[in-house]
Amino acid sequence: RQMCKETGLSAVLIPIIPFSNLRVQYYRWCGYKIAKHTFIRMCCYLDDMCYDKIEIGDNVQFPNIARSEDGVVVGENVAIGACSLVNKSVVDNSIVVGIPAKEINKKE
Repeated sequence: RQMCKETGLSAVLIPIIPFSNLRVQYYRWCGYKIAKHTFIRMCCYLDDMCYDKIEIGDNVQFPNIARSEDGVVVGENVAIGACSLVNKSVVDNSIVVGIPAKEINKKE
């Protein structure tokens, strides 16, 4: 399991932090590549074994209980549906849902 060098906090505990900005900052401290204006709700899990292979663009919304696995690049301005499993990269301006997550629409 990935332990954050900056804080000593396990990446497994980050999803239960009650404030989104603090959650995103802890993920960044652990080595995840997360751009600005990204919202990650509680209980949203990012793969803690491959933190260096996950990249999240600007203006991305992760809902409750979404999960992102290793080797995933989430583009900019993306919305991910609740309870989705993002196991492959997502292009910019997409709306994805499901297990595994599939694109259902494009944002304008």
